Order: sequence, then C-alpha cells, then structure tokens
Amino acid sequence: VDSENRMWISSTLGSIVVGNTRGEITYIGEDEGVIGTKFRQALELKDGTVAVTSEQGISFIKDTKVINTLDSAKGLSKPIVLCMYQRENGDLLAGTDGGGISVIRQGKVAETIGYEALGSGVVLRIAADRDSEKEGMFAVTSNGLCYIAEDYEVTRLTDFPYSNNYDVYDN
Repeated sequence: VDSENRMWISSTLGSIVVGNTRGEITYIGEDEGVIGTKFRQALELKDGTVAVTSEQGISFIKDTKVINTLDSAKGLSKPIVLCMYQRENGDLLAGTDGGGISVIRQGKVAETIGYEALGSGVVLRIAADRDSEKEGMFAVTSNGLCYIAEDYEVTRLTDFPYSNNYDVYDN
C-alpha cells in the first residue's frame, strides 16, 4: 500500500494491478509502457514514484503513469531484479539475479556492486542495519551474508553458522 492508500499487486499475469479505496482498479502493463510481464516487487520511493521490478528490469510509475524504465540496455547489470531497497540519500539499490547490486541514482545506474565484492551475483534481499548509527545495510546473497557500509564498501560475513541466510535474517 502506498502513501495514497492504493494497493499495488505484483503479478505474473502481464500487468501491475493498482486498487484504490473507492474500489477502482487500474491495470498497468506493456501497453502503458511497463517493461516485462512477470512482476516481483513494487516499492514506493521517497518522491512518491513506485518502482516495479520484472524479469526485464525496473519500471518507474508516478500516478499510474510510467515515467522511466531501466533494463540491461540502460546499464542495469542483469534485468531480473529480485529485491530493492532505497537509502535515506535517495539511492535505490536493486539486487539482481546474477549481476550483484545496481545502485540507481536520479533514474540512472550510477554503479554496480558485483560478484568480486559480494561473493555472489545473486542478491535475494537488502535490508537496513537497524542497530547502526551509520546507514549500513545487509545483503543476503545466494551463498552468504554481506555488510555494506554507507560508502558501499562491502564486508563478507564469514563463519556464519547457517546455510539459509534469508530466513535467519528475517527472524
């Protein structure tokens, strides 16, 4: 649910479904400029734009109108985006299925945190370090857990006793 009390439903049926409190439903698909047909996540950004991930990249939607898209042709490391996280400074981090993390700034890919730093290209989840005074984050990868400092320096957390890090972090 976004700040306008609209419910955004990600589906694999070819469109994003947006419902409002009056019971009106809007379908946003390829005809409206969204890229992809299998949607995974919708995240409202600080400026009210909703970023929607699909198997082809990210679509940015403002008031149910597509205003921008990012795919591999526009610098996205891999088009399948598994998770997103927006930092306080506005940077959007997109965890991909094989390309690490794309750092998106002002609607464009500014940098990529890749396999060399993360130890995996598959990023399942990015979440804030709630216990830190600085704006650090945790990244759950396909084979490990990493800490990402506010300057994007990555530290791999080794000797972690669990193999299913996603479930451990959620708990």
